[in-house]
Amino acid sequence: RNSWTVRSVLHHDRIAAAFAGQIGVEYTNEAQFSRGAERLSPGGQIDGLGVFLFEDVELGNLTLNLGGRYDWRAQELRRDRTFNLTGLPTDPAAQRRDYGHFTWGVGASYAIADPLVFAANIRSGYRAPDLFDLYTRGVHGGVAAVQIGDPDLTVEKALTMDASLRYRSDFLDANITGYNTDFDGFIGLLGTGTTDTATGLPIFQISQRDARLWGFDGEVTVRPLPRVELHGTVEFVRGRFSDNDGVMPSLPSDTIMGDVTYTLPGTSWLQSAYISVGVRHAFAKQSAGVVEPFNQFDGPMPGFGTASTDAYTLSHIHAGAQFGPVALRLEADNVFDVRYRDFLDTYKTITLGAGRDIRLSAIVRF
Repeated sequence: RNSWTVRSVLHHDRIAAAFAGQIGVEYTNEAQFSRGAERLSPGGQIDGLGVFLFEDVELGNLTLNLGGRYDWRAQELRRDRTFNLTGLPTDPAAQRRDYGHFTWGVGASYAIADPLVFAANIRSGYRAPDLFDLYTRGVHGGVAAVQIGDPDLTVEKALTMDASLRYRSDFLDANITGYNTDFDGFIGLLGTGTTDTATGLPIFQISQRDARLWGFDGEVTVRPLPRVELHGTVEFVRGRFSDNDGVMPSLPSDTIMGDVTYTLPGTSWLQSAYISVGVRHAFAKQSAGVVEPFNQFDGPMPGFGTASTDAYTLSHIHAGAQFGPVALRLEADNVFDVRYRDFLDTYKTITLGAGRDIRLSAIVRF
């Protein structure tokens, strides 16, 4: 796949001491070739054009954000760029799709007091089904499954609302954000519970269903001493399909993370030196059932791998410093070499997650 993106943006200063923002245009071009006997995605040509506007308005303690974007997308299946033509339409009219959609967003933040800010946003989104979503048909060796597209897919639309409360001071930074997204025609790769007779592999189908996604993120940073910083985060997300109240697949585990960072005093030759020690705990996550890709690995066969995952805790130690123009970083992850599987790891069916990982990197500025 050869992809080009060209974007031009015009920024303008505040108008009438209130409005500031940008207006822009973006063009994308993709040329895709499918040369293998096993076709996952066919060859094709995609052209996209987007125009967008974003403005923010400051009214004392209140800041408003307004934005809009129109996207046009021309997508053509190219049989001459595809080796395996099995199941692809021959009618030229069925090989081309044109999409056009307007998305928008409105946000506001209000400074309740000097360190405390409340913010809220509402915005729309869309995603046009791509060539893979529409026409994929074949064995994906990396996930050991047959994947099948749906040429009748329509545009996926979404409406998201979120609200957050942020606090900033010399001693404490904290914020919590809650969000909710309603999908009209969510496009996803879902398990079917059936097996391909030719290969014996499970069949995953690109499907489209209404859905709802919601959750919250929390983050807090405490500085009890001048050179000591304590940082922690929590992430929680849930999702359900609207038609039968079924759980959405491929959602991350709930996680809690925390670390302690100590910054060393600087010298004439040593700057920005620090050491950080932290942990990340992921809670156990249950497969969503038949629709969950790899759900078959929770059964008695094939006897290895898993779809559901157990809880695990990983530890890390990071350190770094600036020596003149050279920045050095030493990072050790999964320090205790914990055996685990991450729920969103597509290779959890055949192998464990990464073991102890130690790396030294250097960045030279000149």
